[in-house]
Amino acid sequence: MSARVENHERLEGIEAGAEVYIGKPFIVDELLLVVKNTLRQRDLLRRKFRGEVTDTLVVENISNEEMNFVESVNKLIDENLSSGDVNGSFLAEKCCMSVSTLNRRMRNLTGMPVAVYIRSRRMSIAKRMLVETDKPISEIEWMCGFNTVGHFSRQFHQEFGCTPTAYRQQMQK
Repeated sequence: MSARVENHERLEGIEAGAEVYIGKPFIVDELLLVVKNTLRQRDLLRRKFRGEVTDTLVVENISNEEMNFVESVNKLIDENLSSGDVNGSFLAEKCCMSVSTLNRRMRNLTGMPVAVYIRSRRMSIAKRMLVETDKPISEIEWMCGFNTVGHFSRQFHQEFGCTPTAYRQQMQK
């Protein structure tokens, strides 16, 4: 919110990263609508990156910067998927920010801390591979960065409510 309402000042504010620029004096109803829409868009973005929303038109008002950031994190995870070393520190270093900043930003955008997001992404990829490939579960486990025998199955069961074997059998019916 700003008392500076000249067009060039508004553009400077938006260019500097403001999502919304509301000049003073403001209309209370306008402010409430802007806040409501911003919160709704954040929720849609979280749901999109959790895989709950697949319609890209639903999240059209999300800033390109936010979408690019999460997509770059996804790319880093995917490129280093088989490495068990993908964690918050690794991603923070690659994104040139502190671990706490990365955690805060990911929590704001996806609703999950980095560690949970990484595990969820790995699980989603493993789930897709179980259906789309005939690779042994142990190979999928390794390809998704789970290096401890049994850990993958426990995590998969916790995330999806069944073992990888049961899931594969269920999807082949």
